[in-house]
Amino acid sequence: MSPIVIYTAIFGPKGELHEPLHPDPRLDYVCFTDRTDLRSEVFEVRVVQTQFSDPRKAAKVYKILPHRFLSHAHSLWIDGSIQLTALDPSGWLLAEATRSSFTIYKNHERATLAEELAWCHQHGKGDPIRTTAQVARYKEQGLPDDVALVKNGVIFRASHDPAVVAFNEAWWKEITATSLRDELSFPYLAWKREFPYTFFQPSDIYANPSVQIMRSM
Repeated sequence: MSPIVIYTAIFGPKGELHEPLHPDPRLDYVCFTDRTDLRSEVFEVRVVQTQFSDPRKAAKVYKILPHRFLSHAHSLWIDGSIQLTALDPSGWLLAEATRSSFTIYKNHERATLAEELAWCHQHGKGDPIRTTAQVARYKEQGLPDDVALVKNGVIFRASHDPAVVAFNEAWWKEITATSLRDELSFPYLAWKREFPYTFFQPSDIYANPSVQIMRSM
């Protein structure tokens, strides 16, 4: 077993599994799904049962909690909208592992959580009543306006690091209590818990040659 796994989750009838352009035999690839028709030449497709009727939530639990489902020391989550294009995925991720136990992309399109909330409303992302109340609570607790926003389509973690596990569990609790919009809850929770993380370089997911966006995020 490789110490690093690249994984994703696709639930429900929609969604396509994007094969990496340059598969790396030094890495493991796993896709969690409830679909028996999903096939891949690279990913190990694991057909699983889910307790959630919402396909988004069924996939989200794998995204947020890799330590519950994977034994690898490090994991790279990729959304279903992402294709891995790195020429040397193992080299890229081993280098990232030396920098931080939690690495994500920065949101360069919006500057404040209020702007992120407005974008969610405009694009029908989440229940507007719940997300509005969610952000209002964050502001009441003192979340600064200049808190860094993130793009969570790709997350690289030391999956079993105790601090990362504790953060992931708290993140999932926050998501289940508020909304599935993890890009709203992450900045708040990282700020509240003083959780250390770094950004990929380049930090703009649209400018990073290691990944390609296959549909709008």
